[in-house]
Amino acid sequence: MIHIIVSLWLGMFFGNLFAEQKQITVLVGGTGTGYQTKILKFAMYCPRGMCKMTDANEYKMGNFYTSKYRILSQSHSDLFDKNHIYNFGWSGNLGFELRDKEGELLAKAIEKLALEYKDSYQEYPYFRVVTFSHGGNIALNLGKYFTLSDQGVHIDLIMLAPPVQAATKDLVFSQSFTNIYHVFSDGDVVQRIDPQNLYAPVKNDTTLIFSDRYFLSAPVNCKQARI
Repeated sequence: MIHIIVSLWLGMFFGNLFAEQKQITVLVGGTGTGYQTKILKFAMYCPRGMCKMTDANEYKMGNFYTSKYRILSQSHSDLFDKNHIYNFGWSGNLGFELRDKEGELLAKAIEKLALEYKDSYQEYPYFRVVTFSHGGNIALNLGKYFTLSDQGVHIDLIMLAPPVQAATKDLVFSQSFTNIYHVFSDGDVVQRIDPQNLYAPVKNDTTLIFSDRYFLSAPVNCKQARI
């Protein structure tokens, strides 16, 4: 249900502002979304790296991803063109260094895609990165690793219930992001239960043991919505 609400909400914000420019949507799942055990494979399987969602059946991609693809592409086909929706697959494991490394890989994958589209369409596309849970912390690391912002490549980041953590919270100020939209709910217990300060490489006495629900400090281009 939250995905339907958010897709309609995004439609009101973006409309047809980029009607002439190719729009690419990149989905990034949360912890556990890369698990491939026999029980979870039907729901959660996804190849690593950037995968085009029109090839989801060929990849035998799990329902976790294909359901979101259908919701977005059917609810606002003008905004979420089914031919330009991708999924970024990662291990789904917990770990600060791991999420940092996956963020670097995401940055390289988006840069590669941007250059390919530039060759095909004579201009860079506009990127919309939609994340769930810890996928948001992976995408926030674009603020450290994405290198095409100074060439006019725009990224809007839409995060659904990311665990807000000391390691990545300040990256909302990065100029890599044109706009950031953060959606959360006070009733979402799972968002906060990651004990960030218990397994961080460097312990911080000023950091909450558990993850926070929203960004206490954010730039004007970061909009936070409690639902």
